[in-house]
Formats: sequence, C-alpha cells, structure tokens
Amino acid sequence: MENSLLQPNIQNIIEFLRSKPPHFFQFKRIHGRTTGIFKGDHIELDYRKDLIQTILHECLHAIRPDLSETKVIATEKQLMRVITNIEVATVLSIISKKILSTEKHQSYLQRE
Repeated sequence: MENSLLQPNIQNIIEFLRSKPPHFFQFKRIHGRTTGIFKGDHIELDYRKDLIQTILHECLHAIRPDLSETKVIATEKQLMRVITNIEVATVLSIISKKILSTEKHQSYLQRE
C-alpha cells in the first residue's frame, strides 16, 4: 500500500475536500464536546468550535474509515503541527464556498 494512503497528509485532505459536493459539508450546532461528525454521506461541523482541527479530523475519518479514533487523533495532531498558513487558507476557502452554496440552496428551498 502506498505510504500516502497509510498516512494521509494535508494535500490528501485538500483533494478530498475539492472532490465532495457542497452538501457534503454542513454547519450544525452540536451539543457536548463533539466538534464535528462524519456521518458517511456528509460531515457536520459546529462553527462555534475549532474548524480547522475538526475539518482535518472528520476528513481523516472519511478518507480512512479503518483508522481507530486514537490513530485519527494522532494523525490530526501531526497535521496540525505541520499545516502551513496557505494550506489553512485553502481548506477554509474550499469549505466556506461549499457551505455557502449549501446554505443558499437550503434557504431557497425553505422559501418555496
């Protein structure tokens, strides 16, 4: 197995983010300590909490569903240590455009 598949990196996550349709990412108010949830067909993010770390964490679950929670957390922490400002900006840009599209679509549907 290729090393990048064993150890996802920021570029894997950016490619993953770009590949998903807008509705894959959703803002939700999540109660408790949870900051995000990968639900198989979408990721829910609590915008009141740490978005970058949560996005990385939930994308790791989506990219590598076979990883244990402990390994996801360890990989997330490693990525948070090496992620650059431009990579953070790229992740936020992709997510914000997709969530804005989803929110506009949902708002349109509510008016009908």
